[in-house]
Amino acid sequence: MRLTLAGPTLKRCSNLFQTNLWQGSRLIAETDNDKHWQSYLYEPDSYRPLALVHGNAQQDNIKLYWYQNDHLGTPIALTGSLGDTLYECQYNAYGQIINETHHQDDIDSLPNNPLRFQGQYYDEETGLHYNLNRYYDPFIGRYITQDPLGILGGLNSYQYAGSDPINWIDPLGLIKVADKGVEGIIGKEADTQLVPDTFVSDVTTHNKQLGVINRKQGTISGAHNQDAFLESIEITGAKIVNPKYTDRQYPGLIEYEYQIPAIAGNGPNAGKVTGYKGVERKTTYDPAILSDAKVAEMSNKAAHQAKDYFQSNPTKNVYDIKVDGYWFRVTHDPKTNKINNAFLTMPPRSIR
Repeated sequence: MRLTLAGPTLKRCSNLFQTNLWQGSRLIAETDNDKHWQSYLYEPDSYRPLALVHGNAQQDNIKLYWYQNDHLGTPIALTGSLGDTLYECQYNAYGQIINETHHQDDIDSLPNNPLRFQGQYYDEETGLHYNLNRYYDPFIGRYITQDPLGILGGLNSYQYAGSDPINWIDPLGLIKVADKGVEGIIGKEADTQLVPDTFVSDVTTHNKQLGVINRKQGTISGAHNQDAFLESIEITGAKIVNPKYTDRQYPGLIEYEYQIPAIAGNGPNAGKVTGYKGVERKTTYDPAILSDAKVAEMSNKAAHQAKDYFQSNPTKNVYDIKVDGYWFRVTHDPKTNKINNAFLTMPPRSIR
């Protein structure tokens, strides 16, 4: 289990300190002064709550409760181990509880349920719902801060789920998505979106492509296979400016410094080489040591291991991760929410 600090981990409530524990972007447990605790179970790879387990420090009074959810995965009741309904509630369209019913005399013996719309956590001090990237006010049906995604999240940067909370959800507080039921928005269907089925073949093609220049960035695109890179240098008229760099900790990796030609865009020299652009670095691999298939396999591992990071940080573009002893830079497009590449690099310069 990989635990990350996606949400608030410590808060003070009525002279008690409450500690929250998160798994990626999901709240999975909370405790107050280590006297009482409760943990939350979800449907596989989703934000739909499945069960609540409540206990105390002595571990002598552990109880299991089952969530009953509506069509969008919002909890509307808690049932006991025998199937009897112990608590139920009704919401308005925007997630404000308008009616609660307790079906047992000892109300205090029931655990507190803070879960609301998928991905939302009720804050009793403010009455707001914590929604990972911002707070949601169920009384007005809007967020209290603008969408971190800007217009990518919709033209109205304060609205929840496109102002259609009957049919859509927003577990991350960023953009409306359709509920996928048991699969969940981060389940198998979203895995296909985050790491495409064609990822391995796309990476292999990228590593071996020849002579493709990114004029905007001033780089040779792809060509991480050393043979492909050296051939691309010849094809594009680029030049290697410094001796190659290697590191015995990373056998098979070779880093080059190079420059691509600068071409005049207009005037009498339009289309002609007028010099060279700035120095760029390219990490390549020797296919005699690291095969294309092995590199693609490691790239695929890196992409899948980076999923939790991009699910919790969907506006981020890059993530550096170590796989099988080698460093990879995983790139992500926030607009499409897809991981589009994972290529070998020398270790981040901050740790060299």
